[in-house]
Amino acid sequence: MLDATPATNADWLESMMDRGPVAPPSTWVSAGDGWRLRTLAGDVPMAWDHPVEGIGAAEAGAFAAWRGGRLPTEEEWEAEARAAADERPWTAPEGYGTSPAGQGHDLFGQVWAWTTSRCEDGRRVLRGGSWASQRETAGREARLVLAPSSRLMATGVRVARSL
Repeated sequence: MLDATPATNADWLESMMDRGPVAPPSTWVSAGDGWRLRTLAGDVPMAWDHPVEGIGAAEAGAFAAWRGGRLPTEEEWEAEARAAADERPWTAPEGYGTSPAGQGHDLFGQVWAWTTSRCEDGRRVLRGGSWASQRETAGREARLVLAPSSRLMATGVRVARSL
């Protein structure tokens, strides 16, 4: 079973403060008294209730363990996608960016979700699409493979829990 929403920036900060993942996401910019969010439109105030993005597979796995869970397998993600029959991909305003987590469209089109599934060459599978995906390519069938160290702007995490 997957968490209802992807991990947020606030969740990630809490983990960092508790010695969870060791590094801030690639989309975070230190602002002296806190953090700002790097977007395609430039650096903006941190959106704490939006999905965290810009993290690699190892960081995503460390965060999931800190939350008492793990990364899902690709098959677990697909089972969750089948259960979300009425969910439609997120369409970002002005073509880029996430929306607050928990306001719908969280499984498809917010951020690509890391899984534990691997390709033969060692790359890891991400599912769901992101705000940067074309609307037609985000959804149940959306699949991306990246090197585990990739920290692309639109990569995030959704925690799986065993029943």
